[in-house]
Amino acid sequence: MNTTLKRAVSITTLFLGLFVFVPQSTSTAATKIDLGAASGFGVLAYTTVTSTGTAGTVISGTAGSQVGVTPNSSITGFPPAISGGLQANTGQAIAALTAATAASVASLSSSPVAHVFTNNESIVPGSYSLGAVTLPATLNLDGGGNPDAVFIFTNTSSLVTPSSSVINLTGGAQACNVFWQVTSSATLGSSSTFVGHIVATVSITANTGATVDGSLIALTGAVSLDQNTVTNNNCASVVAPPAPVQTSRIDSVTPATCVTSGPTTITLNGSFPAQITNLTVNGVTVASTSWVQSLTSVVITTSAATTSPVLIQVYNGTMPLLALQTFTCTAVPIVVIVPTPTPVPTVPTVVTGTIHVVKIVNNTYGGTATAADFTLWLRNHGTDVVGSPATGVSGVGRTYILAPGTYVLGEVPSETFPNYISNFQIIGGTTPNIVLHAGEDLTVVQTNNELPPLVSPVPVITPPATETGGQLPKTSSPWFNLLMIGIGFMAIGGIVLGLKRSPKI
Repeated sequence: MNTTLKRAVSITTLFLGLFVFVPQSTSTAATKIDLGAASGFGVLAYTTVTSTGTAGTVISGTAGSQVGVTPNSSITGFPPAISGGLQANTGQAIAALTAATAASVASLSSSPVAHVFTNNESIVPGSYSLGAVTLPATLNLDGGGNPDAVFIFTNTSSLVTPSSSVINLTGGAQACNVFWQVTSSATLGSSSTFVGHIVATVSITANTGATVDGSLIALTGAVSLDQNTVTNNNCASVVAPPAPVQTSRIDSVTPATCVTSGPTTITLNGSFPAQITNLTVNGVTVASTSWVQSLTSVVITTSAATTSPVLIQVYNGTMPLLALQTFTCTAVPIVVIVPTPTPVPTVPTVVTGTIHVVKIVNNTYGGTATAADFTLWLRNHGTDVVGSPATGVSGVGRTYILAPGTYVLGEVPSETFPNYISNFQIIGGTTPNIVLHAGEDLTVVQTNNELPPLVSPVPVITPPATETGGQLPKTSSPWFNLLMIGIGFMAIGGIVLGLKRSPKI
């Protein structure tokens, strides 16, 4: 069994094991899935990413529009200058697929409930377990007024959407909070409108003209596209509704004089188009049955114990609808008291985080490299941050003040010191992803360890073999005999010549 198939079987087994015997229910609470380093990818695959069709595929979004594949490196049909960038078996692609796989498995700790879709159904936030499903022509995801509402759909088999089918977002629901976990493969019908992030164990096919408000991630297979539009946006910021406009007013109070005891009827004259929900006289709440409101007056039945000034407060909800109003039981002008608001201390909003990059060099085998001999880069979605790349700094390291987001640390290969291998660690972190939150202070340690020197093998010289049992050269040949005779004659001649020259005695 190859690695890809083993991976698919293991993930599928985990999905199925968790969702057997899930009871039927309406919904269960869901926690948003954190895709980590994969959140910046509009499309991510394990084997290949292909785009066909004359119109091409458009990928964009504020969360990230990168296209990635790993461990293979085949990305076809995209222009080289695509806005998000192509990541073919790069460090970012590897980190993204690792994060997506981990996030998919971790999210299974929730307790989904079994569900079967019906056409034009409104789905409330929660976690749902589905079988092999073909979505209806129309499906509505209703956030119920909560823009942070999360929808998680776990398919224990395949996911198919019909051609021209539509998923609608209502009640403030956002596509960034919708997740589809598919233990097999997903197929989007032509001209369909799909919402959410698909994390498929095997592959994803988007047929002609299908649009996706989210992202497409295939953990062990390919993503096939055909003139599609993929928009991978962050969640929109929730803006608090403005305070209600002050529309009511008090022009006068009747009577101008009042009694010292017994029931007293006080009439507020003016304009009261907004519904009054609470009313107090001298700090005491008046029962709702003791006053009547119209567009031009509020008639209050209460009791005044003295002729001291009377303080009236009118509220709409928890905020005063009108300024504080006082009147006295004498014929004096009405005095309107505008209270001085209590200053609320301003708490500065933390919108940045800090990353310290520390370089450590271990010269285990007598090397001379230092931290400054290596150059590091820090990037966000493929773009170097300000001050990157830069030489390494030991001790407290180099400090970067950055916006929240996902960052990747890398090292430029050193031609001077190539015999060092690098690794990095996030202090206090549990994953290799540098995910920075507002106000967070992270320390990343990049360590270079010297490799042992290469030792060349000493050549072994083999002495020639000693021959045994050989014979001396033959000396009995005719030429050898002639040579020996010649040498003899020369010796005799020398002796004779010497005798002739010697003196006679």
